[in-house]
Amino acid sequence: MKNETLRLEERFDEQQLVDTTEAERAEAARRKKTEAAKLEEQRRAAAEVKKPEIKKPESKRAETKNSKEAFHNLHLNIIKVYPETDVPELHVTSKVNPQVITKYVEKKDQSGKYYRTKQGMLLCEAGLCKKEWSATFVYTDEAGKADAFLVRWREITFNGMTPAGTSKRELEVCLNGACQKREDNSAADTVSEMTMDRYSLGWTKSLIVIRRADLLKQLLEAGGDVANY
Repeated sequence: MKNETLRLEERFDEQQLVDTTEAERAEAARRKKTEAAKLEEQRRAAAEVKKPEIKKPESKRAETKNSKEAFHNLHLNIIKVYPETDVPELHVTSKVNPQVITKYVEKKDQSGKYYRTKQGMLLCEAGLCKKEWSATFVYTDEAGKADAFLVRWREITFNGMTPAGTSKRELEVCLNGACQKREDNSAADTVSEMTMDRYSLGWTKSLIVIRRADLLKQLLEAGGDVANY
């Protein structure tokens, strides 16, 4: 065309002369297509990254349940005592919560010489065969009210078989100075219960437990299981 200069570059595409401007446009289109493909690949990779889980807040009902369980864990059981009978050595373990139990002092004492018969019975061979465990402590409730306890467990083993068996067990519990005593000579793991002020006491051959009577009643009425505490 007149007054226009056509720029031509000797480039051969399939043995044909190609316009430089047309080649540049084709190269730009190719780059654009390549970049679009990369962006699409990056978008897909980002979409596959796992989003962090957002924890839903606990419902008020769950919060109330957890709060009650924590409260019962603290205040339902005042003390649990596990005496091992029918063994010559004194084995007594106790379980208390130090968050509500203070001034805890434990004592143990044993006397006499034991032996076991061919039938497996444990008898006293010499002396007074006595095993004794005791603990004193203070329990403080959620309102700050404190109660002082003494728990004393004793087992006396005889030197022969009697109508009452081969041994007897005694339990004494004192609450703020007022005491109650119980005696058991049953060979079976029978249950004995008593109430002291606002506390409930359960006693078997292998377990002594003191609980808050009000919380025990509340738990049982709600269909709860004391074995969970």
